[in-house]
Amino acid sequence: MSLFGTSPTGESPSMGHATMNTKSRASLFDDDDNGSITRSTSDTLFNDDDDDRSPWAVPTPRKQQTRAELLRGLLAGVQVPDSYIEAFEDAIDQEGRGSRLLSSASVTKTIAAARLNADQQVRIMNIIAPSGGDVSLGRDEFNVLLALIALAQEGDTLSLDSVDERRRGK
Repeated sequence: MSLFGTSPTGESPSMGHATMNTKSRASLFDDDDNGSITRSTSDTLFNDDDDDRSPWAVPTPRKQQTRAELLRGLLAGVQVPDSYIEAFEDAIDQEGRGSRLLSSASVTKTIAAARLNADQQVRIMNIIAPSGGDVSLGRDEFNVLLALIALAQEGDTLSLDSVDERRRGK
């Protein structure tokens, strides 16, 4: 008996009392499909429905986002409470610069008005502006800031992942 499932002619395959029918059994390295083996696409390892894609293909990497892009996109298009919209408009009016972006000073005032402890304030600022520099927030970024403040007030974990989980309703 051969290592690859076929016997040389003239030899009979035997293993004790059991006999193997090598004609109906595909070998480990059987490259030619003579119709005796039918392969179903539902038997794939991960039940992929895409027959054109190689199982060994490397997935396309996600485009790396900057912190500003991540903040801007996290709650973009999500319906936020009216109080978030009003708070943003009030902060813009208080700045009086005619800009639609809030400065670091307005962000600091907003966080201070939330009456959070110093540790929570620092953690939120590190999420919003990790480099510690000046920050300018638009409406979407400000909504993330308010969501972080709400998480801190509820005693939840302060992270962008926590904001995303809340957005999804988890």
